[in-house]
Amino acid sequence: IDAGSGAGNVVVRIPKGIAVRIHATTGLGKATIDPRFGKTGDHTYQSPDYESATDRIEITLSSGAGDVIIETR
Repeated sequence: IDAGSGAGNVVVRIPKGIAVRIHATTGLGKATIDPRFGKTGDHTYQSPDYESATDRIEITLSSGAGDVIIETR
C-alpha cells in the first residue's frame, strides 16, 4: 500500500493481529507510530511477528507538510 499527501495528514488505522512493515516519511510534519510497531531502521517500523507471518502487509506513507499517523484498532 502506498499513500501520500502534499500538505495534509496521512492517517492509517491497522487492525490488531495484522503483520505490517511501515515506511513513514514526512517533510515538515512528524511521524506518530503506535508503539506496537518497533523501529527497525530509518523511517521503518514493523510488528514483532512480521518476519514469521504467512500473511503480511507493507505500507509506504509520506507527507510533505502534514503528519503521518499510524494507529492500531
